[in-house]
Amino acid sequence: MSKIDSSRLSSIFQSLVNKSEPTPKAQSIHKKYSPSLETVEQVKKSQTELKKRIRDRIAKIPSSSITTVVVQEIVIWEFGEEILDHPNFKEIATTIATSIENSPKLKDHMKEIIKMLT
Repeated sequence: MSKIDSSRLSSIFQSLVNKSEPTPKAQSIHKKYSPSLETVEQVKKSQTELKKRIRDRIAKIPSSSITTVVVQEIVIWEFGEEILDHPNFKEIATTIATSIENSPKLKDHMKEIIKMLT
């Protein structure tokens, strides 16, 4: 499993709020392929799907669990569905969510994301 870098997560959160900044995943796609309309559309579609998944999940849960759910969806989106098979996935997501809640900067980013999605 890849190490989860807090600056990487911060950039993912920021990109969800600020549409002009690409996520690490978008940057990776951009580096692998020459820029094309197809690549741009893939990234937009991917981000749109992520936002929809988050929106759908947070609509069904208590507000105290929102940060954890958003983190889970972002980690799944960034690292792929196979991360769900990791035996510590839930613990990892909870640890990240707790770190976000304890960091004013990340907590502010999370609030912006949640506000945008609700």
